[in-house]
Amino acid sequence: MSKLFSPAAHRLCLLMTLMFSLPLMLTGCGGGSSAASTTATTGTTAPVDPVAPVPVTSPVTYALAAGYDHSVAIRSDGTLWSWGDNSVGQLGTLSGVVAEPRQVISTTTFSATAAGFKHTLALKSDGTLWSWGDNTFGQLGVDSVIPNTTFNKTPVQVMPGTTFIAIAAGQNHSLAIRTDGALWAWGDNSSGQLGDGTKVNRAAPVAVAAGSTFISVAAHGGFHSLAIKTDGSLWGWGFNFSGQVGDGTTTTRFLPVKVGTDLLTRSIATGIDFSMAIKKDGSLSAWGNNAKGQLGDGTTVSQLAAIKIGTGYTNVAAGEKHAVALKTDGTLWSWGDNASGQLGDGTTVSKLVPTKIGANFTGITAGQFHALGIKNDGSLWGWGYSIAKSANGNLGLVQIAASGYK
Repeated sequence: MSKLFSPAAHRLCLLMTLMFSLPLMLTGCGGGSSAASTTATTGTTAPVDPVAPVPVTSPVTYALAAGYDHSVAIRSDGTLWSWGDNSVGQLGTLSGVVAEPRQVISTTTFSATAAGFKHTLALKSDGTLWSWGDNTFGQLGVDSVIPNTTFNKTPVQVMPGTTFIAIAAGQNHSLAIRTDGALWAWGDNSSGQLGDGTKVNRAAPVAVAAGSTFISVAAHGGFHSLAIKTDGSLWGWGFNFSGQVGDGTTTTRFLPVKVGTDLLTRSIATGIDFSMAIKKDGSLSAWGNNAKGQLGDGTTVSQLAAIKIGTGYTNVAAGEKHAVALKTDGTLWSWGDNASGQLGDGTTVSKLVPTKIGANFTGITAGQFHALGIKNDGSLWGWGYSIAKSANGNLGLVQIAASGYK
């Protein structure tokens, strides 16, 4: 996932650096576009069915996101681009299935984005939050504007008058951290994934763990959520059948529970029923379902608590049952389910341990059955399943755009 800071995030980033002396990765406390070209084209290579590829402890937002079968990216000039399936308006103002990146809104700039199963969230450069796509469970968070059980392709503002520093989208729920660190949630709550102590779906945002302050949140792909507090502690809640919450049990949690005792968590990711975290020292841990080797420990044995996978990692992303990660040297690694080529290693063979698939990457994200990455030259790459496929039989990473993404 490629990272960009909002102005408010920049200020809190500096504060957190002073408090914890934590190393800042990639863009550090700066903006993500200072050295990037703003005139690059998107290229003409469409996403195909290729078979082949943190936040640190500061409020980091992401400029690259992937849902079930759609993708979103913010270019270095702040423009928002999207492609893939558009059956319920998840591509915003675009029409029909889109086979290559197209600009969604031309009148504003964005700093962060997140993609759920079939809905999209985005933070504008001014910190305001906007949503579009499927709203069956109220996951757009705009009950007073768009009734749930419908969908909307026009971006609508969430909580007008409020600014945010970080966002996350689950299967059918959404999370956002306000500028003051307060956490809000809305959408599907059938498994307690909103963390408000109930199973009631919310079509408008509700406060989570009132009085606590957070700096990072993850919910991608599943029915559980993770968050990092400003003290570096890790918290989880929601569906826990496979131990994906990480509290050592299989008890579904309707309120946030502390995961482990470490206060040095800097990056988190969630798959449909597993979770991962990177600590300050770069060590990667995983827990939850491991049927496809998505934990990366060399087995298919599920884990109710975190187990260490390796060291030297800076960023991690999770799909349905696969994972991708970046190391400090810019190398790209993947493991888990590979039935759709989502590991990017040129095969459809699942991997039980991290496998190197590329180099010179600076950002990653993972969809349900595909993944995306940005190289240090600003080029955008994709691999795995694509609803907007234009060809079959291609193995490995496919370049989507030659430059312009940072």
